[in-house]
Amino acid sequence: MKKVVLVCLLIAIATLLLGDSFKGYVYLDENKNGVLDQGEIGIQDVVVSNGLDCVVTSDAGYYELPLMDDCVVFITKPDGYMTAINDYNIPQFYYIHYPQGSSELKYPGIKPTGEKPETLNFPLYSSTVKNDFDILAIGDPQTKTAEQIDYLRDDIYCDLVDSDKQFAIVLGDIMDNDVSLYPYYLEVCKMSNIPLYHVPGNHDLNFAAESDKYSLDTYISHFGPPFYSFDYGQVHFVVLDTVEYTGNNSYFGNIGDLQLKWLKNDLQYVPEDHLIVISMHIPLFSNVDNPGKDHVKDRKELYKILEGREKILALAGHTHTLENVFLSAEDGWKGSKPVHVIIGGAACGCWWGGPFDERGLPYSLQSDGVPNGYNILNFKGNTYTHLYKSANYDDDFQIRISSPRGNVKAKMLKYTDIYANVFNSGYDSNVFFSVDGSEFTAMKKKEVYDPYTQQVYRDALSYGAPKLCEHLFMAPLPQDLGNGLHSITVKYTDRYGREFSDSLIFKVYD
Repeated sequence: MKKVVLVCLLIAIATLLLGDSFKGYVYLDENKNGVLDQGEIGIQDVVVSNGLDCVVTSDAGYYELPLMDDCVVFITKPDGYMTAINDYNIPQFYYIHYPQGSSELKYPGIKPTGEKPETLNFPLYSSTVKNDFDILAIGDPQTKTAEQIDYLRDDIYCDLVDSDKQFAIVLGDIMDNDVSLYPYYLEVCKMSNIPLYHVPGNHDLNFAAESDKYSLDTYISHFGPPFYSFDYGQVHFVVLDTVEYTGNNSYFGNIGDLQLKWLKNDLQYVPEDHLIVISMHIPLFSNVDNPGKDHVKDRKELYKILEGREKILALAGHTHTLENVFLSAEDGWKGSKPVHVIIGGAACGCWWGGPFDERGLPYSLQSDGVPNGYNILNFKGNTYTHLYKSANYDDDFQIRISSPRGNVKAKMLKYTDIYANVFNSGYDSNVFFSVDGSEFTAMKKKEVYDPYTQQVYRDALSYGAPKLCEHLFMAPLPQDLGNGLHSITVKYTDRYGREFSDSLIFKVYD
């Protein structure tokens, strides 16, 4: 009799535990109706997470995860498959589980989702495996008004209408604090020809929230989880939330224990030879932006999780500058190769400021002299190249000669230097100049303010200020130039072997 009671008790406990979990299937949705129909097969070895734990599906596509309230359950899209895309081109790889919904705040958060479904299934569609593909990385749209969303539409997102890229990642600060504008922003996203993945930024917070935990509820209701991962080819893409809200409209750069634990669990399923691309808003480190809150405080904890990996790329926004940072032992990274951090500039440039061009769009020069724009990245296997694309310029516009410009008095030649802003360069770049067709001579990297940028901000931009330029090169201008017209050509070969140049004509006079 005791044995029967014990068996019944164990069955009851097992049943209780089974009900206290997320469970379901990841399956091949052949008719793309979003329903697991009879005859549709499960997909094995897909990673599913509740935002902390990660499990892989069985050979039948089945998974089971511990139940957590106020979380987002999501899958890691595997290579060779694609998730559903909603009307706004946002990938649908997640389920929001907020039984009671969000607190009532200034901006609506998440509506109550009620009890979890008995089975939580995730459909996938077959897709071509691509080991050679391009993506876009778009930093800081930072739109404050509907009018600025129109600027974003006409200056940047118009390029997405017929894009042949695989997808785009938007690197945070979609809004400029007014998150009630998300619906109009999504209407613009509807016009894209490619999926749009998003990263949360410090200006995407609901500042009425009492704590960091619920500060992104409005964001989550529109874009899904604030951190997640997905696979294309031999590349594992990770999105992290690097903004920790501290209340009173304040924040600092941090990943936090929850995300770090999730990432450690996530990476155990990623082959060692795959490239890991981590997208975030606040960068791990910047050479020109403010230290402290505008760098990721716990980045060394991230380094520990990534230890032993040799293929790592980090993408970030936030600074409204373009930088190529290479993390090494000096910053605590102990890997055999530096970690390349691309701080990708801002789509809004100087917050949609400045005079208007012939299209009726603001000039929007960034604070380091780079035009507003975005990055194009190409992946071949587990390798990559990238190129900065200035808005409304050709792809090969990679250099601006900042000085001299226009007319120079002969007596000022000895006080005049050649400055070239080489947008995508870094410490690993060699830049050369030629005057009037002379032999090309090396320029020196100089971390100062770009003269062109200083003039533009002084004459035409009332908001913001120039920052030190991480990609400015200098050489003395020859003092023996005679009166009349002269030419300067600057050229450089980037880290991927591509050559770019820029030329200008200036006049010397008494």
